[in-house]
Amino acid sequence: MVLASNVLRSAYAWLTYATQTAARASLSIGYAGTFGGAVKLDGVPTGSKTEERQIRFSYSQFVVPTWQVLLSLSRDVSATGQFKQDFGVLLRIARVL
Repeated sequence: MVLASNVLRSAYAWLTYATQTAARASLSIGYAGTFGGAVKLDGVPTGSKTEERQIRFSYSQFVVPTWQVLLSLSRDVSATGQFKQDFGVLLRIARVL
Protein backbone atom coordinates (compact mmCIF):
# COMPACT_ATOMS: atom_id res chain seq x y z
CA MET A 1 0.00 0.00 0.00
CA VAL A 2 1.35 3.43 -0.97
CA LEU A 3 0.25 6.39 1.13
CA ALA A 4 1.26 10.01 0.55
CA SER A 5 1.25 12.42 3.48
CA ASN A 6 1.97 16.10 3.77
CA VAL A 7 1.47 17.93 7.09
CA LEU A 8 1.39 21.72 6.81
CA ARG A 9 1.30 24.31 9.56
CA SER A 10 0.40 27.95 9.03
CA ALA A 11 1.08 31.09 11.03
CA TYR A 12 -0.41 34.56 10.55
CA ALA A 13 0.36 37.86 12.25
CA TRP A 14 -1.42 41.18 11.58
CA LEU A 15 -1.06 44.71 12.89
CA THR A 16 -3.98 46.99 12.05
CA TYR A 17 -4.55 50.69 12.54
CA ALA A 18 -8.23 51.61 12.37
CA THR A 19 -9.24 55.24 11.92
CA GLN A 20 -11.86 56.78 14.16
CA THR A 21 -13.29 58.94 11.38
CA ALA A 22 -16.59 58.58 9.57
CA ALA A 23 -14.71 56.87 6.68
CA ARG A 24 -14.14 53.74 8.83
CA ALA A 25 -10.83 52.91 7.17
CA SER A 26 -7.99 50.64 8.26
CA LEU A 27 -4.37 50.09 7.29
CA SER A 28 -2.70 46.72 7.98
CA ILE A 29 0.65 45.00 7.67
CA GLY A 30 0.99 41.27 8.05
CA TYR A 31 3.00 38.09 7.74
CA ALA A 32 1.84 34.67 6.60
CA GLY A 33 3.90 31.51 6.70
CA THR A 34 3.34 27.90 5.73
CA PHE A 35 5.82 25.41 7.23
CA GLY A 36 6.59 21.71 7.43
CA GLY A 37 5.29 20.58 4.07
CA ALA A 38 7.61 17.54 3.82
CA VAL A 39 6.11 14.84 1.63
CA LYS A 40 6.31 11.18 2.68
CA LEU A 41 5.37 8.23 0.52
CA ASP A 42 4.48 5.10 2.50
CA GLY A 43 6.27 6.66 5.49
CA VAL A 44 9.49 7.37 3.57
CA PRO A 45 10.51 11.03 3.02
CA THR A 46 10.68 11.90 -0.71
CA GLY A 47 12.87 14.98 -0.25
CA SER A 48 10.08 17.22 -1.56
CA LYS A 49 8.50 19.90 0.61
CA THR A 50 6.40 23.05 0.32
CA GLU A 51 7.04 26.18 2.41
CA GLU A 52 6.15 29.83 1.94
CA ARG A 53 6.75 33.12 3.78
CA GLN A 54 4.83 36.20 2.68
CA ILE A 55 4.44 39.83 3.72
CA ARG A 56 1.17 41.68 3.11
CA PHE A 57 -0.05 45.28 3.20
CA SER A 58 -3.72 46.17 2.99
CA TYR A 59 -6.04 49.15 3.08
CA SER A 60 -9.79 48.87 3.56
CA GLN A 61 -12.55 51.43 3.78
CA PHE A 62 -16.32 51.51 3.93
CA VAL A 63 -17.29 53.77 1.01
CA VAL A 64 -20.90 53.78 2.24
CA PRO A 65 -22.20 52.11 5.42
CA THR A 66 -22.88 48.75 3.70
CA TRP A 67 -20.09 48.57 1.06
CA GLN A 68 -16.42 47.91 1.82
CA VAL A 69 -13.45 48.14 -0.56
CA LEU A 70 -10.19 46.38 0.30
CA LEU A 71 -6.87 46.53 -1.56
CA SER A 72 -4.15 44.11 -0.50
CA LEU A 73 -0.57 43.90 -1.82
CA SER A 74 1.62 40.89 -1.12
CA ARG A 75 5.07 39.51 -1.85
CA ASP A 76 6.65 36.14 -1.13
CA VAL A 77 9.81 36.57 0.91
CA SER A 78 10.70 32.92 0.28
CA ALA A 79 9.09 29.89 -1.35
CA THR A 80 10.16 26.26 -1.56
CA GLY A 81 8.49 23.63 -3.74
CA GLN A 82 6.30 26.16 -5.56
CA PHE A 83 6.53 29.33 -7.61
CA LYS A 84 7.66 32.47 -5.75
CA GLN A 85 5.20 35.34 -6.14
CA ASP A 86 7.07 38.61 -6.72
CA PHE A 87 3.95 40.78 -6.49
CA GLY A 88 0.32 40.01 -5.70
CA VAL A 89 -2.76 42.25 -5.75
CA LEU A 90 -6.16 41.49 -4.26
CA LEU A 91 -9.11 43.84 -4.74
CA ARG A 92 -12.24 42.94 -2.79
CA ILE A 93 -15.57 44.71 -2.88
CA ALA A 94 -17.97 43.44 -0.25
CA ARG A 95 -21.53 44.25 0.72
CA VAL A 96 -22.37 43.87 4.41
CA LEU A 97 -25.97 42.96 5.16
